[in-house]
Amino acid sequence: VTDSGAVFSTGSMLGSGGFTFQGAWDHDEIHLELTPTARSIWPISQVSCGCCHTVLLGAAGQVYVWGSSPGPAKYCNVPTIVQELQGQHIVQVHAAHGDSSAALSCSGEVFTWGEPSAWQAPMLGHGHERPHAPQKIQALAGHQIVRVAMAEATAALFCVSDDGRVWSCGDGSTGCLGHGDQADQLTPKEIDALRGHRVLEVALGGSHTIFLTLDHNLFSCGVCRTARATENTDSQEECGVVK
Repeated sequence: VTDSGAVFSTGSMLGSGGFTFQGAWDHDEIHLELTPTARSIWPISQVSCGCCHTVLLGAAGQVYVWGSSPGPAKYCNVPTIVQELQGQHIVQVHAAHGDSSAALSCSGEVFTWGEPSAWQAPMLGHGHERPHAPQKIQALAGHQIVRVAMAEATAALFCVSDDGRVWSCGDGSTGCLGHGDQADQLTPKEIDALRGHRVLEVALGGSHTIFLTLDHNLFSCGVCRTARATENTDSQEECGVVK
């Protein structure tokens, strides 16, 4: 995304519709720019890429997707507006596992949708339900969410409120949800170990999670790789939320 809100993309397995070639083939990659027709959606303020789909956030709060998508259409190769989010001013978007997506509104509501596999479904925050269209997470009602985090590498969702509290749900097999166990969490649950710490940012890895607090401390949970000063090799260990 450029400073003027223009969007450029590169990579393989991209739909050619809505794009125009810029340059030559390079190691099975194509360098592409959106065509003038697609430019009508500019300016764009955020892009989030999943394995098989992409979510764009327009400067006016509108959401567009392209690539693989849940529902009857199944695939679109040009940016297509998400009609169900019209009227919501969206301020953050994420693309993740199984065509899954998340959107955060300016009023602090979190919407998720997608078609993850059965074991990944809890990452959407609706229990075992996998809505094909954006659906508000009811478990977060009454909380002003200001940041959401999803990642392609892990089937989990994290939500941070305006007072620095954190909720998580999804696949807990690596302990990355921060609840002190390896259980899946079907709907967002507050991370008790972080109470009293005002969290600003959350970063997700393949099997662990890092939290940055207002007082510049880092906390982590999940399967962590630790380098020990007295040894020449790394070790892996499962951990709850630790500072």
